[in-house]
Amino acid sequence: MARRLLYALLLAAVRLIPLRFQHWVALRSADADYGLLNRGRAAVIRANQRQADPGGSPARIDAHARWALRNFAKHLTEFFRFRHMDRAYLERRVTLAGRERLDVARAGGNGAVLVSMHLSNWELAGAALSAVCGYPVSAIAEPHPQPAIDRLFTRERRALGVGVIPTGAGSARQALRVLRGNGFLCILGDRDPAGTGVQVDFFGRPCRFPQGPARLALAAGAPLLPGFCRRRGSEGFVIGIQAPIPPPPRGPEGVPGQVREMTQAFARRCEEAVRRQPDEWTAFYPLWDGEWRAR
Repeated sequence: MARRLLYALLLAAVRLIPLRFQHWVALRSADADYGLLNRGRAAVIRANQRQADPGGSPARIDAHARWALRNFAKHLTEFFRFRHMDRAYLERRVTLAGRERLDVARAGGNGAVLVSMHLSNWELAGAALSAVCGYPVSAIAEPHPQPAIDRLFTRERRALGVGVIPTGAGSARQALRVLRGNGFLCILGDRDPAGTGVQVDFFGRPCRFPQGPARLALAAGAPLLPGFCRRRGSEGFVIGIQAPIPPPPRGPEGVPGQVREMTQAFARRCEEAVRRQPDEWTAFYPLWDGEWRAR
């Protein structure tokens, strides 16, 4: 109930309060969360940062962890502005690098699986592809356990033309329909809440990533395109669409072997992205203990 009230207040605030002031409030709230309210989560964030940066000093690890939480708080304020963003607003604030790769994918007729991670404002990336570029975009999203909050999140995502496919029964069929209709399917490929993913090496330790992105790309004959968002200044963003991860030849293991190799290749792209922008890496749950827990 308290979280629902908070989100309702954020929705009201975006119409009345300038974004810079909302960011200021978000930063102060994140600092309180990090230092006082949720020290357990702060410890998890630092542990993840240490694994990604084993040579980092305690001061550097702490700074990256603090800014990751701050940037996530800013992300929330921006998310609840979606319905107030039009094409002109996004064109001023978002730069799309690698758009030609999206056009090549569309020319192939099977759309593309756009796979990203919990880095910067990944929600904005899908919205920009839809609102600015006019591409048909759908996103696979984990439903919130509270139905009222889940409906709120779905409504905000759809405000800029992003279709929403909730995970669960039937989600794979819906996703394939998007791809076979030459649409773009956005998936976060670094979290495996169901525990059915494939094991990859991530920053030197075994970790599970979901197999869905690679499996869907193979099933639809669609390219698997990694894409990562990063902040540019106080209110701008760059969305970088990378070269596709090609399917390897089918060996003795068949599709499972292909899925594992493609997922491992994506994990390597994620490592590179985190090293470039550790202060925007919003993995706030244990990554390497074999258990997914939201914190």
